[in-house]
Parts: sequence; C-alpha cells; structure tokens
Amino acid sequence: MSVENAAVSLRGEVDSYAAKWAGIDATKRVAGVRAVVENLTVKLPGTYQHSDSEIAQAAAATLTWNVRIPRTVTAKVENGWLTLEGKVEWN
Repeated sequence: MSVENAAVSLRGEVDSYAAKWAGIDATKRVAGVRAVVENLTVKLPGTYQHSDSEIAQAAAATLTWNVRIPRTVTAKVENGWLTLEGKVEWN
C-alpha cells in the first residue's frame, strides 16, 4: 500500500473476493482518503478454482433451472469471467 495526495494504492494478493472488497471498503472509510487505486489480485485456493468449462456448465444449469430467468439470457465464460447476455423486460 502507498499513499500520495489523499490517494491510496492497494497492491498484493488476497485469498478471496470478499477480502478484496473488504480491503477496498475499509480503505474508503479512512479519514482523508479521496481516491483508491486497486491493484489486488485474488488467488483462490486450489479447491475453489474451476475451469471455464465447469463454470459454463454450472451457469447453464442455473439458467435452465431458474424459471424466472428468460430463455433470452445466455452465459459466456472467458478466463474465469462469467458474462450474462440477452434481453429482459424491466421489472
């Protein structure tokens, strides 16, 4: 971590997304902090890592089983990132 002119830069590795968000939120609550530069990498333990194929299969199952999600919604997985695409009605 470094601080310059009320801007805090967070660097390093954490073991969960919850830890990453908690660190960012805690930094924002410090008096005098006006900006946060986030360069935290999440390194999940091996048992929590999943391939793109596994993520896509789980997303497809969830989309199929949840009747409130319209069939127009599809999932795309790339490098561990899940993106939902499609059109839905408002409300």
